[in-house]
Amino acid sequence: MPVTLITFADLGTKGNLKTPGIMPLINKFRNKKKLQKIICRLDRDFDFPNTVQGVNTFLHYLFGALGKTDLFSYYPRKLEEGLFDYKSSMYLDNDSEIVFFHPSTTFPKSAKQAKKLGSVSVGIATNAHPITNGIFELEEEKVLNKKIRSSSAQNRREELSKNIDSLDYIVAFSDFVKRSYENNKFPAEKIFVANSDIDIDYFNPEVKKEHDVFRVLFIAHIGALKGLHYLIEAWRNLDLKNSELTILGGFHSNTSSDIKKKYRQEISLFDNVEWVGFSDDVKYYYNRSSLFVLPSLTEGNPKVVMEAMASGLPVITTENARSIIEYGKSGFVVPVRDSKAIKERIEYLYHNKDEGRRIGRQARAAMVEKRPFGEAVYEIYEEICRREGL
Repeated sequence: MPVTLITFADLGTKGNLKTPGIMPLINKFRNKKKLQKIICRLDRDFDFPNTVQGVNTFLHYLFGALGKTDLFSYYPRKLEEGLFDYKSSMYLDNDSEIVFFHPSTTFPKSAKQAKKLGSVSVGIATNAHPITNGIFELEEEKVLNKKIRSSSAQNRREELSKNIDSLDYIVAFSDFVKRSYENNKFPAEKIFVANSDIDIDYFNPEVKKEHDVFRVLFIAHIGALKGLHYLIEAWRNLDLKNSELTILGGFHSNTSSDIKKKYRQEISLFDNVEWVGFSDDVKYYYNRSSLFVLPSLTEGNPKVVMEAMASGLPVITTENARSIIEYGKSGFVVPVRDSKAIKERIEYLYHNKDEGRRIGRQARAAMVEKRPFGEAVYEIYEEICRREGL
């Protein structure tokens, strides 16, 4: 059955491809001759002929510029999504019997229009359910006794959750995402799981020089839900000779000033913590590191965990960010908010470097053997067709 894909991505030349994660799905449906139409945010001469641009280019850059300011960080994104959703709903027609929405929370008007046209709507859930993330935010504010997100961003959770109501099916990026939708009353039998991809040819375990320094790496758009403060607390309680913690990434646009101040103050107290900020050469940091840690409270299927695994690193992360990690085989999974467990796992790998290298090799093998995202979603599409009699 013909498919329309609506994606809040910019498609085109490699330099303009802002959301490459959707490309495996596009390529699979195109190769199977099932792709009828793509509606994307910006179309930069994308090579699929029936591609429609949903947002005016000038307005897109205007929204982007306004979104970089603290005063307007929330509203430009909301306005751009609303405009795109309105345009997408106008471009929908009867030609496609199944419509995929990427991500699942962005297109309420279009999902309702798809239902009106008799199309089956499938949302791609790249993150946990908005209500679940909102609960984590409220809990973490109590733990830290600090405001962790701007007030305007807090209003977004319930709004996004309502956008899901018109969808018929969900493709979740991970088991945790699936559970979060189930917990918010989306029918479990209508939720499938397909793990997203990363470029395992680019991220690979290059031959590493032996270093005297044991380097622990953290990468994220930093906000309280990434759990960096739990890693910092673990690091404070460690006393490892010739060790270094590298923090890669800047603050997420919605991070509150309280959290920014907290992290800056705490990190400044260490002489063996390097805060790099953003970098265009993430691969360099993977390949000089001994261990990757991501103590997130909530994730979709974090690219950085998969990139670290593909780079041959042992990973310590939480149950809610574990991706495809098998405990003890391709990494370690600890409870959320458990700095003691993070400390113990770091200490273990520091004293057992051969074991860390073995786990890193298993992590790389797991990424090589992982089922490609496009194949997994295409099989889900076939199952949906069977269920719907299409």
